[in-house]
Amino acid sequence: MQPTNRSERRKARLNFMLLFLVCSAIIITTVFYSSRIPIKQNNQLLEFKNIAVKNAELKSDFSDQFIVISKMVDDLGNKTPEEIKVAGIEIENKITELTKMVGEWNNEDKVLYQHVLRNLTNYHAAKEAVKEGMVSTGKDKDLEDKILKLREDNSDLLDKLGKCREEKLKN
Repeated sequence: MQPTNRSERRKARLNFMLLFLVCSAIIITTVFYSSRIPIKQNNQLLEFKNIAVKNAELKSDFSDQFIVISKMVDDLGNKTPEEIKVAGIEIENKITELTKMVGEWNNEDKVLYQHVLRNLTNYHAAKEAVKEGMVSTGKDKDLEDKILKLREDNSDLLDKLGKCREEKLKN
């Protein structure tokens, strides 16, 4: 016994299966993209966080080294000319290291830090020039002292010469 509406049942079953597959595909697609997009956003946020942390570490390292170099430059006033040359080479090497570090950065602050390094280099050069000026001023002061002493010696010798001439005239 076969039902009389067999073709209608078959058509209804196929319609149901088609509708079921379409609805299932929509639900599966929605679930897939609902879980995939937050994961992608999470990865983007993690990358952004890692970049921010790296930049913060680089800036911290830069500021620590900057403070060390600044103190070294400030200490140049207490050194002899020979020590200044040695310390100057060390300071220039550290400034070069900082310049290389800033050169590797890929952020907006790069120009700012390059200006800071330029100012630090200028400060170092000015400090050395002032110290050299103080050394030369000290040498000039020594020469002035020697000249004053020679003038005093010369005036003493002139007085002795005058006394000697008076004694000779008396004899």
